[in-house]
Amino acid sequence: MSDIIASLRSYRIPRFDPMQWAAHKLLTGLELLDETPPERIIVAAQEEVVDLALRARDAVRSVAPGQAAERWHRAALDLLPATPTSFPDTQLAELVGQIRTQGPADPSSGLLIAEVERFLGKYRSLQARASYLMRPNTLEEVQKLDPKKDCNQIVHFISYDFRAELKVLSANYELRPAALPYTAMLFESTGEFTQRTLKRFEDTFLLFANMVEWGLDSRRGRICRDVINRIHGRMAIPNDGYKFVLGNFMFLPVIWNERFGWRKFTDVERLGWFHQFVEVGRALEVKDIPEDFDEMRGWWDDFNRRFCKYSPACRRVFDGAVANLLAVVPRPVRASLREMIVAGLDDTFRACLRYDPPSPAQVEKMQRLFRRLGTTLDRWPRRPWARTVMNYKTYPNGHRVEDLGVRHRAARLPTLPAPVRPAATPEGLPPIMNGAEVPGKERLPMLDWEEIAAHNREDDAWLVFEGHVYDVTSLLVEHPGGKAILLKHLGKDATAAFRRAKHSPGTQIITANYRIGRAPAASPSRTSVEMAGVAAEVDHPRA
Repeated sequence: MSDIIASLRSYRIPRFDPMQWAAHKLLTGLELLDETPPERIIVAAQEEVVDLALRARDAVRSVAPGQAAERWHRAALDLLPATPTSFPDTQLAELVGQIRTQGPADPSSGLLIAEVERFLGKYRSLQARASYLMRPNTLEEVQKLDPKKDCNQIVHFISYDFRAELKVLSANYELRPAALPYTAMLFESTGEFTQRTLKRFEDTFLLFANMVEWGLDSRRGRICRDVINRIHGRMAIPNDGYKFVLGNFMFLPVIWNERFGWRKFTDVERLGWFHQFVEVGRALEVKDIPEDFDEMRGWWDDFNRRFCKYSPACRRVFDGAVANLLAVVPRPVRASLREMIVAGLDDTFRACLRYDPPSPAQVEKMQRLFRRLGTTLDRWPRRPWARTVMNYKTYPNGHRVEDLGVRHRAARLPTLPAPVRPAATPEGLPPIMNGAEVPGKERLPMLDWEEIAAHNREDDAWLVFEGHVYDVTSLLVEHPGGKAILLKHLGKDATAAFRRAKHSPGTQIITANYRIGRAPAASPSRTSVEMAGVAAEVDHPRA
């Protein structure tokens, strides 16, 4: 048995006293707190140990026997069987010592030592991770950590120490991208947030939580990274949009903490939280992420000022999603939770939703509630905490990371009959810096004007922009400028009107998700003079 698993099994879980036990039962019953089954941490850790041993074996095999001394190569493989149940860290460390003292001093032996030591380092990291998952750090311990190197551990501590606050806040930062009108339009047109709210929330949460709790290099972390990239790779999404979403994760908890936290984040916590999402963003191929907290905060604040604004779709997405989420929590706390979610909105998102600011009495009430709750929980014994192995409504018996996320393009986005697939949204499409980077235009079919003109109803709506045909059926209600503007151009060329609206670069990229074909050079039903007249009628908010 691996030393990691043996130490986890021998760990004695601290017990609550009778008053703490009763309070814990009440809070978990009201779903304000969660319980972590320790055995599930052990099972997940065992999976990671086996994965590490298999990867170490592959790494050793990559050093060709003819390069390294045959004896040492064979000895390393003997320690790493094809069907491992543990990781032989002690034996591998001893083998490295033997090679150094007895082995030939040649480059091949050095390669073998380097690979073995690399995986010994990974094993030690997993050992430390399993330890703090089973017994979360104290604030005093966290202050000694490096915010960049130890960001995973710091974020785990924050998720434990502020577990009640983050449970309330999670709805706000998962929905916060809807502050961008084009993102609200995309959210509503796909139906992912309005029709499958709970699964979308829990899947998004678990994908990120697995990368954080087990590390991006872990089995779980690698799968979740690939799942997220695969999901996003089915849509054309601007790089700045991803960067903005990262900023939401980086800064909204900090903003919320400054106002409602039972205690304020220390600099180590604030920077550790930030660097965690820098790390995640880079794993997701997001470009131009500053490593400096203040620089990234300045970019995010400026982006909010320039592009976040009210749209009806934003309000519908938020209200609908929150209502769906609250429908599955105990009835006695629904009204209070909704009040806390709305009161906890940051100023920008609140303005985008057109909600009034909370009254001073509401703010004071929330501050008092979380201060009392936080100081109470801080006195309790530190018990196992791993969000990735808890039960959730969608996954009442735990989850497999392979099952998270969607396996297909959102059903409400337009598609083409097989074998032609919208080439504007290929699998694995990375974040896009500008509209010119959207690939695959030449693979779209040529559609004649007679066919385009026939799709001129609200339930079957096409239009043309700059030589491409777009299916806007799912956008009519969600369109930030209102559906009346689109209705004028169904089955026709809307190029001049689209240009007149002066959409943001992000909007121009998002439209590629609705592109279904190419149009002939000119519309027989509209002249350039007529289109100029139509354009003059268009005046809607910049998305």
